[in-house]
Amino acid sequence: SSGINAEYGRRESVRKCLKEALKSCSREDLFFFYFSGHGYIAKDEHYLVTQDFRVEDVRNTAISARDLHKWISASKCTRVLFILDCCYAEKFQEALYRHTEEAAGTPLGKHVYLLASSELNEPSVSDECWLEHGYLTFLAKHYFNFNCSVEQQVSVRKLTRFVRRYAEPLSRFTYTVYDGQVLQRPVLAHLIPEGGVETDASGYAPHPDLLEYWKGKLRKTRTFQEWWSDRLTDVQVVLGTNLFAYSRIYYVVLLNSLHSLCILLCERDMLHTEIESPANYAAFSDALLALVLGDIDQRSGDEHELFIQGVASPHKVIDSGISEGVRSVKEPSAPPRCEIPDTYELGTVG
Repeated sequence: SSGINAEYGRRESVRKCLKEALKSCSREDLFFFYFSGHGYIAKDEHYLVTQDFRVEDVRNTAISARDLHKWISASKCTRVLFILDCCYAEKFQEALYRHTEEAAGTPLGKHVYLLASSELNEPSVSDECWLEHGYLTFLAKHYFNFNCSVEQQVSVRKLTRFVRRYAEPLSRFTYTVYDGQVLQRPVLAHLIPEGGVETDASGYAPHPDLLEYWKGKLRKTRTFQEWWSDRLTDVQVVLGTNLFAYSRIYYVVLLNSLHSLCILLCERDMLHTEIESPANYAAFSDALLALVLGDIDQRSGDEHELFIQGVASPHKVIDSGISEGVRSVKEPSAPPRCEIPDTYELGTVG
């Protein structure tokens, strides 16, 4: 293990310590890097600010995500954990993923977890009066103290749920508000060895090839070729007139179509057996929504705004439909049960 004394927290000292620590790792090691300080973005690159940082020379006075990507790639360790309590911390994760894609699309071949204190364009806040730390550092400190003494182990996902649960109430309690919005929204990201990134906030972002694979697979299913093909005739009749333009009918058709398709894709095509991994499930969900939206919009009289206040999330409806489809396959004699969240509480449209 290596430590960086704040007294020597200049760029070259930090770089040397990080490179040596990563170089010394074996395949069985977990490399853990905790940073609490300032974050800076310049030319779409995220930097960790060191003591000798200068705005006029960011590249040579701070630690970039590109630097860490290079050192991680060369290290033998297969597990990496970053906890960053700094402004725009999620941007660091995005930059790491981008540099992986730029490296001829070669995946890191490691599990890289990043718990970021703030989202892409979100500053991180330190409360010196009440907490004497940033919110992530304050909460992580309490979580580590409790779990190391009681449970003798630490779960990154449990830590993430803990800080996400308490960061917003704490920021309200300490009156840290910016433009009417509570600042702190921590995000956990996971760069998987095969390529791709999974986050607890946005779900898994599948590789484009996987998305296209699922679009093609869905088009070939019995459900799409038979049931959905017939259903589109009804869609044309209902939505092919301006009478229903900008009305809730569009959303009823969309959400109920998604829910029904998911159930039938489980019952008729058994697709639930192929979407158990996060990567496949997210690609399936995105592909299904894209196909259904495209088919419906081709037959609609006007364009419609999809995400409006009061409309259930299409991805939540897909989750509900898959759950109901799996239940129907496992319990064929069970009565149908609708689990669409807020589908008919659509509010006022137009």
